[in-house]
Amino acid sequence: MSYVAKPIYGATVPENLRLLGYARVSTKEQTRYSESLDTQKDALTRWASANGHTLLGIICNDEGESGRLPFARRSDLKDAIARLDRREPGGPQGLLFMRLDRLSRNLLHTIELAERGLQHGWQLVCMQEEIDYATANGRLFLQMRMSMAQYESAQTAERVAYGMTMVRLRARRSQSRRTPFGYRLDAADGPFENAKRARDDRNRKVGLPDSRILVENPAEQRLLARIVKSMASCRPNEVGAGAYRLVKEFRLEGVTHPRGSVWYVASIKNIYLTAIRHRHQRAHYARQGEPDAR
Repeated sequence: MSYVAKPIYGATVPENLRLLGYARVSTKEQTRYSESLDTQKDALTRWASANGHTLLGIICNDEGESGRLPFARRSDLKDAIARLDRREPGGPQGLLFMRLDRLSRNLLHTIELAERGLQHGWQLVCMQEEIDYATANGRLFLQMRMSMAQYESAQTAERVAYGMTMVRLRARRSQSRRTPFGYRLDAADGPFENAKRARDDRNRKVGLPDSRILVENPAEQRLLARIVKSMASCRPNEVGAGAYRLVKEFRLEGVTHPRGSVWYVASIKNIYLTAIRHRHQRAHYARQGEPDAR
């Protein structure tokens, strides 16, 4: 397999550059398969050799790091960029990486790094994507390519967050100590230890937060049904007024809040809007043939 030099800016890559390689994976799947660190390191080494460059080393300690992370928070890469800026005799003259999204998935960070390279006289060299950053067309292409990488990353994050929420709802589980009004945590489900995800020694989130099964609270369900029935006839701009009427009714009737607090307009509105949102979720599951969720 032949390797062709493709600079991130400049029409050609000068011969015999001294380069630092950079490899990154963000998931275990990439670590396991085609984009593993070993695969990237091998490709960088062969590319540098085939194009007459000297590879001074490969930075590959960012396994599991997101491409959205600023360069300043990737300690080894931060040190490598500072080394490039110093332009020491016999030191590196460029940063080599496999693809733009292996370097970063943030448009602003990548543009700032490209500008920094131009200012300090070193190059960003990409194996698979040719971008002439010295021209207007090259800058436009870089911005478009990084915008797509940033979009893909944000879309993946949204899908993961949505998927975790849906799994939790299908299982009628809560990851919050504040359960929805009308429900309680199942005491038989074990102790609720931590509503936050644990972190490893590098302060990265790992695993899933503890969760508990939700079961209906009969007393709160009766009040919830009354609130929803009373508020159902309110137009969107009348929700506040409807909540105010209910607060007055509860106080006149001596209806106490089952959780020991005082009835407020804001609390009534929140209970009602949460119930409506859950109703829409249950309707969605019914259309999709999914189990009910709370």
